[in-house]
Amino acid sequence: MTGGGLFRCYRQAVLCTAVLSFILTLFPYHHATAQEPPDTTINHHHVTAFDQGWYDLDWNASGADGSSVSVSVSDSMAKAEAERLSAGKAAFSDSYTLSLRANLLRWATLTPDLGLEWRISPSVGIMVNGSWTSWTWNDNARRYALWEVAPEVRWYLGEKKAWYVGAMFKAGQFNYKFSGTGRQGDLLGGGITGGYQLRLNKALALDFTLGLGYLNADTERYDVIDGVRVRSGNETKHWIGPINAGVTLVWKLF
Repeated sequence: MTGGGLFRCYRQAVLCTAVLSFILTLFPYHHATAQEPPDTTINHHHVTAFDQGWYDLDWNASGADGSSVSVSVSDSMAKAEAERLSAGKAAFSDSYTLSLRANLLRWATLTPDLGLEWRISPSVGIMVNGSWTSWTWNDNARRYALWEVAPEVRWYLGEKKAWYVGAMFKAGQFNYKFSGTGRQGDLLGGGITGGYQLRLNKALALDFTLGLGYLNADTERYDVIDGVRVRSGNETKHWIGPINAGVTLVWKLF
């Protein structure tokens, strides 16, 4: 290619560039993004953050034409996750704790009752309850005596760990005489339990429980003659049905 040809090519390239620049000035290009429109002034930007990532975002803006844009975002999935984690924290706070228990129904019948529960995990508790009483009146003509020991294992259910089911064992002795003939003997049995714990505050709760199962009682009947117990017979009784009930005050020691 000669020098004149090169000069003509160069002149044509310059001319095309000038024409293209003139066309672009007639049709200006505006760049906009989905996050922030062109010529937009943000008037108010408010973020409320909650624990574990739940947030509400309110964004008010005005465009070049004076129009107003308001955006509100609520992350419901993050909220649900926060609630789940919060319940998990509450459940974890109940793990590895030791609680003192007192069955108020037993105390109402003048039968002192105390127990301990150890939560070895958020879902599992091991407990033992004991009752003891010994009363005589009417010049020893009437008597009511009892002792019981009842170990139990519980499984706490749900996120709040308030409902539970369990398995219990019961053993003890009794002696009561409300009329001319008295009865004394041994009892042995067990069954399943279920109930609900109502939390009153961080340290106190009410435990509503009912137990169903089997009890065996070897009973000896006796009469009292001149202050001496005289055996009058014996029998063995079997019972299937309610074996335990309680409205228990629970105090978390640590």
